[in-house]
Amino acid sequence: MDRDQLLQKLQAKLDLLAQDPDYWRGIFPKFTISDYPFEDLEPPYAFDPKAAAKCVEQMREEGYFTTPPVIPADELANYVECITLVKKHREPRFALVYDAFYRLMARLSHILSPVLGEGYYFIPDEFDIYYIDTSDEEAGTPPHRDSLRVSDGFREDRRPTLINVWIPFTDVHTDNSCIHILPAQYDPHFAQFGHYSADDVRELSFQSIPMQDVRALPAHAGSILSWTPQLLHCGARSSKYASNPRISMSVYFQSRDVRPYHKFTMPMSGRLPLSYRLYLIEKFIKDPRAMNNDFQDLQQLWHEAQNS
Repeated sequence: MDRDQLLQKLQAKLDLLAQDPDYWRGIFPKFTISDYPFEDLEPPYAFDPKAAAKCVEQMREEGYFTTPPVIPADELANYVECITLVKKHREPRFALVYDAFYRLMARLSHILSPVLGEGYYFIPDEFDIYYIDTSDEEAGTPPHRDSLRVSDGFREDRRPTLINVWIPFTDVHTDNSCIHILPAQYDPHFAQFGHYSADDVRELSFQSIPMQDVRALPAHAGSILSWTPQLLHCGARSSKYASNPRISMSVYFQSRDVRPYHKFTMPMSGRLPLSYRLYLIEKFIKDPRAMNNDFQDLQQLWHEAQNS
């Protein structure tokens, strides 16, 4: 058996393992894997209404907001332990097989509903888990605007109807790849970027932007960061002198009362089995720009099966 055949055989074995819930339960038994992760949810995370109003205002004016920590320390410890253990077996994003990450998404309503409205949907494409180690070689994503953007993604009062939410599970400092953004009011190109195109490459840079206009966003573990997809941002380079790795997740959400901005926008209810979670994870790894029709066809069949 040559090397390529051996690798194929090993990959097939890994894929079979991944489809077995007990494989994942063995890695992190504290977290469940069920077909219905949104059932019997804990109450939403507490958040002061005045702080929520401030988030709305900052989102309208600057294109982003940050909050103080809202996720309890004991929950954060479980998320960090889970992602760290998964990383020893697979890529960190495979932690998204566990119910806990979807339950977390559904408990953000006190923070996100003032921006998006009640009953907002999540978009399970391009959601991800990040693990940026304490190393000079490690860095977050280069300067970019998010690929899922729509020109009609704002209300008349400038509240967005599509946002990216980024959640740090560990403290994030300027030396372990904190997010850097260009606030909307300092970005002359902000309003021009409704849809993704090859021309975006000209603006995916902080070059020619006054350095004092770029804003670092260090954040405590368990806080919530959010921005509109048009916002220019990046994850900075880490450092070997950083005190801890940067472990975080991100996901798109959209308002319920507008058209779906993605073909597979989903309510946070109903069935979400392990097989589909694995599909979404593999799709992000192999086809992040949704260019492969095989992935799109498979996803369409899955959705039709759920609605039949």
